[in-house]
Amino acid sequence: MTTTLLILLLAGGDVLERRAGETLTPVEMNVGDTLRFTLAGGAVRTFLVEEVDARVLLTNLPEPKKAMGGGGTVYVMTCRLRVDGHPLTIRRYVPDAQSFAVPLVVNGVRLWLDGTRPVERFLNANHSPGDEKIGGGIPRKDARLALQDATLPLCPQELRPWYPNPAQALDVSQCYNADDPWMGPYQGADLHGGLDINMPNGTALWAPIDFDDQFYFQSLKNGDNNNRWRGVRTWANGQRWVLQAHHLNRLLVPEKQPLRQGVHYAETAGVHIGNHAHTHFLFKIGPEDDEIMLDPWLLFWETFENTRRRAGALRAWFAPPGPAETGRPVRFSASGSKAGPAGNHLTAVWSFGDGGAACEAEPVHAFARPGIYPVTLVLDDGVGRASITHHLTIDGKTMEQPVLALDLPVRPPGVMDVYGAPPTSPQLEFRARPKTSPRPAPRTIRLRNDGGSVLSRPSVAVAMDEGSGWLSATASGDSVTISVDASKMIGNGRYRGRVEVSCPGAVNSPQTIGVALDVPTDRPGTEVIVDDLDPGCVATPGFWLRPRFADHHPAKWKRGHGGTYLVNGGRADEEATVRFTPDLAAGTYAVSFPETTPFRPWDGAPEDLRFAVRVRHRSGTDLVWVEPLQNRAIGTYEFSEGTDGFVEILAKDSRGQVVADAVRFVRAR
Repeated sequence: MTTTLLILLLAGGDVLERRAGETLTPVEMNVGDTLRFTLAGGAVRTFLVEEVDARVLLTNLPEPKKAMGGGGTVYVMTCRLRVDGHPLTIRRYVPDAQSFAVPLVVNGVRLWLDGTRPVERFLNANHSPGDEKIGGGIPRKDARLALQDATLPLCPQELRPWYPNPAQALDVSQCYNADDPWMGPYQGADLHGGLDINMPNGTALWAPIDFDDQFYFQSLKNGDNNNRWRGVRTWANGQRWVLQAHHLNRLLVPEKQPLRQGVHYAETAGVHIGNHAHTHFLFKIGPEDDEIMLDPWLLFWETFENTRRRAGALRAWFAPPGPAETGRPVRFSASGSKAGPAGNHLTAVWSFGDGGAACEAEPVHAFARPGIYPVTLVLDDGVGRASITHHLTIDGKTMEQPVLALDLPVRPPGVMDVYGAPPTSPQLEFRARPKTSPRPAPRTIRLRNDGGSVLSRPSVAVAMDEGSGWLSATASGDSVTISVDASKMIGNGRYRGRVEVSCPGAVNSPQTIGVALDVPTDRPGTEVIVDDLDPGCVATPGFWLRPRFADHHPAKWKRGHGGTYLVNGGRADEEATVRFTPDLAAGTYAVSFPETTPFRPWDGAPEDLRFAVRVRHRSGTDLVWVEPLQNRAIGTYEFSEGTDGFVEILAKDSRGQVVADAVRFVRAR
């Protein structure tokens, strides 16, 4: 009996059967329920709901569920699944940049955690005008998911723009008071069943798909307080879609008639709009007496992807892998990727989620241990970077042969990328200046054996895509040291190379590490502030929050340096960090937090705050504990020229709401 079948028999809940088709599949499930989802090719994937939760991470409300002007709340929805027998925890943060994340892909299934029922503990289901009958978006069961075969679109007709969005992205600051994405807590406590997007009064609306029927279901003309429009489409498979847009100024086409895709059918964002000109979007699937509400972001995400593809934008792509077994090679291919219009040199860097890495277009990789692994491809075309991540499950026993792996940071399973955010580089990054700092500190990477027996003695080889002689590596024992030397560089720019690490007889040998060297034209600074939005700031993915309430309620919420900041949601039990890396001239520096950092994000916030800071300086690494409400100084340290040093804020074992906003470096001598 397979492990997956045994788990299904022991789960004790209902078993639901669904099949991937030409349209997205919504499903609501209770804890203990199992979904058997059949892909287009006939393979079956199982999803068992083990646990759901929702809890507040940040709020300025004096009392739960009592909304107030300027009120702001950020919460997390959690769903722990067992996917084909393997545990996977998915988290959604609302309202946050992660409200607009790329849907997860696991074993070839595109998976979206749309909502969990426990949000009703702290949110009132009272802010979805016209759709009160379906609870404002609260699931009728413990969790609501949306699924599709990852090789198929959400619907058979290519989704086109619903409204003009030149950026082809959404930011939570655009959602009314930065609190009204899907299931957002309006004024801190009232569940928003829809997606509000701020836009100028009179903005055009176009039909994103063909509609069989469309009409005002509420209007000023009929005595209602708003113009609320509904478009209905029944697909060939019988599934009924309802798309809604509220706050319309006027309808430009006759009601109760079919509407063709691309038709400019309305002007919007001018009726009953409150504080901001905006449009309220809804998305529902199912018959009229049994509709399921879903996050409209799913439609916009695919629309943006379609628009980028038609424009020939840089695209990272590989076929979603299915389940595999330990020791069996899995082949990956970036052949479906493409450079952007100005791209001149396409390179691929892979991370396999287990310490494995590759720098080729079509790598082969074997997984040594059972589990679930996120495989990430980062594509660089010389102008920009793009990435894509697919998860796959691995069954079997831990391999008895030696298996070569690199002790590099890997992303946790279940993390979703914020759409449009630049991908974090999986390469080793160096910065050097030929005359003043040609040889930055080398990096040492420990080698790891993920299997049995013993790794053989390692050897290394280097290759450079641009330039020559600047990259070197040495192997010693169970580690590899990588160095760069820019002393003979003639031109400025970005140089890329690779270090290949081999252990004869080991599985996954060789491993390839990507290396990038930046040779800048500017001089390093002597007074530098690294902000949370700067390239020199890197945060643990899928953990830190970036509330934007101050954009609309500056009297209630404080702004950070540069207008934003990151917070930990009061969580002190995870190994999450925010690293600030400056580009400095050599010298001794006073390091501190700027006065603009809002360690009390709102008046009345708790006073008790303490967290650890790790400082990498010329002589080594120090760990210091700071209480920034009493003293914003971190310490005085000597730094080499360049980007060898950093300051890292740690969430683990902290006390209070940690704010990671900016770090100031001022040369003392």
